[in-house]
Amino acid sequence: MGLCHVVVGVLRSYATNGTPGYPMLTVILGKDPFTQEAVSRTPINLIRGFMSLMPGGIEQFNQMHETGVIPRVAERIETMMADLGITWPFIRDLFLNIWNSLTIEDLLHPIDTFIRILTQFREPLNRLFTFVIEVIKVILELILELMNFPSDLLASIINNATQALNDIQRDPVGFLTNMLEAVKLGFNNFFGNILQHLGQGLQSWFFAQLEKGGIQPPAEVNAESILDLVLQILGVSMDQIWSKLTDCIGQENVDRIRGAIDRLVGIWNFIRDVQERGVGAIWEHIQSQISNLWNMVLKQAQAWIMSRVIERVTARLLSMLDPTGIMAVINGFISFFNAIQSAIEYFREILEIVNDSSVARGDIKPGAEKMEQGL
Repeated sequence: MGLCHVVVGVLRSYATNGTPGYPMLTVILGKDPFTQEAVSRTPINLIRGFMSLMPGGIEQFNQMHETGVIPRVAERIETMMADLGITWPFIRDLFLNIWNSLTIEDLLHPIDTFIRILTQFREPLNRLFTFVIEVIKVILELILELMNFPSDLLASIINNATQALNDIQRDPVGFLTNMLEAVKLGFNNFFGNILQHLGQGLQSWFFAQLEKGGIQPPAEVNAESILDLVLQILGVSMDQIWSKLTDCIGQENVDRIRGAIDRLVGIWNFIRDVQERGVGAIWEHIQSQISNLWNMVLKQAQAWIMSRVIERVTARLLSMLDPTGIMAVINGFISFFNAIQSAIEYFREILEIVNDSSVARGDIKPGAEKMEQGL
């Protein structure tokens, strides 16, 4: 009996560790054929069995099982089984028929035997492997959902993944790791051109938020349009100018001035110019004092973001994107996206400071500090 147990143990060890599909066989039979131990047909055992059909499948299964998402695929797997006609009798009969077709001579010619089996059982094997691939796709999708990927991005990733099923089938964890490396590379490239991105992004960000606030952004960026924009932000309009004059010299005198605009010369030409063209016309009279206003706003914004946000946060975010295993991949993605989402939330608060006159002076320190805290 002792020798028998040893032999059975060796055979079971070899079958478990060196025979692709053996875990699937135990699920089909409902027991381990060597030890007679019962094997329940749970979704987890089913997935493990199917993945064991692929090289390295058990190792990949163990890594994916760490994510906790595999038990969630039971219902979807049952639906796929119905669509593909995969039933327990189908799987059982397939493996039993393959097993019964083998002879002692087949063991002497494994390559010919393999070709014969593929030819003889081509249709059911194709259905079975199609199902295996679909199971892997479902698992990958659930992992991406666990990472809180946006739905449109998730759909795009799954679509691209479908076009590379052979690579994913060989190494699904490697697929996730490569995707993480792609994010890391894109992140590095972005910060490699950060000044260019900041210049374009700040202008678009600034103008878009001003328009939402009821302030008309300039059609083109020049000194005159920027002055007009700044005065809008500060709430300076011709009506307010006339109101201030009324407070100083009285309504009667203001009415006389406005009525005499077309007849007066000198200083009143300036007032008429402003009356016709808006506060932007003031630019012609004070050009030498504020010729670099827009550059000042952008440079100060860039300086604050670069010194207080980018330089301090880049290293932290990149450290999150350093995969060493499946959980490191997933945790890296989750941490990365949480940081980005946090930054976006604080950016909404940052944009609210456009109503403050400090923006017109290029002072975005409050916004930069919020950005830093958010990251």
